[in-house]
Amino acid sequence: MRIAFGQSLGFGHLRGIGASMAVLLVLSGCVQAPPAAPRAPARATAAPVVARPEARVQPASWQFVARPSACIATAASDGGQFVATVEATMVRFAVGGGEFARARRSAQANALVFSGPEGEWRLPAEGSANGAMAAQLGLDEPSVVHVLGLLGGGVVTAERGGASTQQFRLPAGGPQGRRWFECVRRLLLT
Repeated sequence: MRIAFGQSLGFGHLRGIGASMAVLLVLSGCVQAPPAAPRAPARATAAPVVARPEARVQPASWQFVARPSACIATAASDGGQFVATVEATMVRFAVGGGEFARARRSAQANALVFSGPEGEWRLPAEGSANGAMAAQLGLDEPSVVHVLGLLGGGVVTAERGGASTQQFRLPAGGPQGRRWFECVRRLLLT
């Protein structure tokens, strides 16, 4: 079919097609869809419920002690304390006291975890008979970097079997922490 310029293209020629489409649409609504295959009822599976107490993040305050043979930083809160001790050959991080001392001893893996603006670390830890937990490293630059990160502030978490048992929010060490770190640096360099 040719259409010349200016000639109107009417929709009269679509009447037959439109009527056929309408009939097909009506008929398609009358046809039933094949029945769906029966579905098995959903089963509820019993997942073991493990009650893990959430540790409260406890705000702590620093106390710094510099001795000729050891540098000790203690972050204490109402629920316990976190202690970083630096000696001539080792760095020791320990958590104990308060709620943690009343916790049951567990054969599960223990860890001390730190997260703060100056870095993050995770150390395997030993549990003691009184419920305390400690991690020990040799005195070297990487272990001193762990100590320095603490002075920037952050959160220390004691974990048993992947569950957080106690957390301390450490403030930045400030001027007292910087003076204390001179003790750490002296031990590292001797």
